[in-house]
Amino acid sequence: MTHQDRQQSNCRVSMICGLLMSMVAGCGSGNQPCTVEGSVTYKSKPIEKGAIRFVTEDGTPGEGDLGPITNGRYSLTKKQMMAGKYLVMISAFQDTGRRFIPEPGAPEVVEERQYLPKKFNSSSKLKVSLKGGANTEDFNLTD
Repeated sequence: MTHQDRQQSNCRVSMICGLLMSMVAGCGSGNQPCTVEGSVTYKSKPIEKGAIRFVTEDGTPGEGDLGPITNGRYSLTKKQMMAGKYLVMISAFQDTGRRFIPEPGAPEVVEERQYLPKKFNSSSKLKVSLKGGANTEDFNLTD
């Protein structure tokens, strides 16, 4: 092998290594931890009591997260989610005024009903992309 052949071969190896390194770095960029918090309103009024769930999508690593909505606010900061795309499902609950004892000896329970349309929870199409670090996502829901 001539000196020129070795130089060309080394150049090719360097280019291939550079390409592989950039591909590996690109794959890892979605593995950045993130948190998310924000507000949730329905018909311009804060949701007083509810739940919000972030479900991973499109190859986003991790499991997503679920947390309460209280006085129109939520904060998912304890479990580490990863940067990426998420489907968001939101439920809101109202006291029906009915109270009952589910079984003998159990404490009295307040009945609640979920009042948001299915398009925000079981049939949700709400989607967000979260970046690494802290994120704020506000949801202003309307019919």
